[in-house]
Amino acid sequence: MSASLLLIACDDLMIKDISEQVVRMTAPASRAETHSPQIAFLWEELSGADDYRLTVAAPSFSKIERLWKDTMMTETQLGINLPDGDYEWRVQAYNSGYQSRFETLSFRVQTATDISRETISVISPVANLETNDPQVAFAWDPLPGAAAYRVRVASPSFRDIRWLAADTTLTETILRLDLADGVYEWQIHAFNVGCRTNTQTSAFAIRTIEDISAKAIRILAPTPDIVMSGGRVAFAWDPLSGADSYRLTLVSPAFDKVQWFVADTVVTDHLVRFDLPDGKYQWRIQALNSRYRSAVQNYAFEVLISESEEGEDE
Repeated sequence: MSASLLLIACDDLMIKDISEQVVRMTAPASRAETHSPQIAFLWEELSGADDYRLTVAAPSFSKIERLWKDTMMTETQLGINLPDGDYEWRVQAYNSGYQSRFETLSFRVQTATDISRETISVISPVANLETNDPQVAFAWDPLPGAAAYRVRVASPSFRDIRWLAADTTLTETILRLDLADGVYEWQIHAFNVGCRTNTQTSAFAIRTIEDISAKAIRILAPTPDIVMSGGRVAFAWDPLSGADSYRLTLVSPAFDKVQWFVADTVVTDHLVRFDLPDGKYQWRIQALNSRYRSAVQNYAFEVLISESEEGEDE
């Protein structure tokens, strides 16, 4: 046998079969969570290996969105800066004749505080608030670990959005809005680079115009079912808080069988006089403002010329 053939045979004998071996990976450990973006990948030397292939993928090798590293090297460590997210990594050893098996480890980079289970402490507007101030301050306590907040305001609700009054992201903990009268819902959640809180929703209402729909007007004259002498009748009532004007309607003899529509007028005063002939009448008074109407009730009265007045006429 020649010297050259002997050398080749010796070289073949010296190449170690590593095909059934696995590189022992030490860091980051399986399912580790790190709060630093600087990741040190470490593994132990494998006897017989000349090179190592390091591969890092996000979020996993089964559904790669990005291959962050795929490199051959002789060292057994490498540092990489990675953003927040889920990752998998693997190391495979090589020599001139073989390559090792590999295993896959997962880890997570979470530099931001996990706020996903936190609750924002709302200052205003509190749930079901009703206010007569159109300037609404949306305020909350700062949430540790939050980078920013998203606030949305809708009317009348998020299930039935007719007007989206606000949809904004801010780093401050207060938002001021001028809003029209109406019913609203508002939402807030906090977030950072890694996660977000649950969305909190609450309702409130703005009523700068007083709701008088359930209020009753106190009648002063003519009192119900009164029989009056003389033809000049004074209609009077107490002013109603929240009313801008009043609608007075007068018919004869009654609303269910109108023969004479005497008056249907809107006044700002709370006293009106009419000259009426004898007969039976019904009247009603309703308070008004720019949004609401009070309830109405019919009141009956009768006008009769007295016997003394008839005698004088004769």
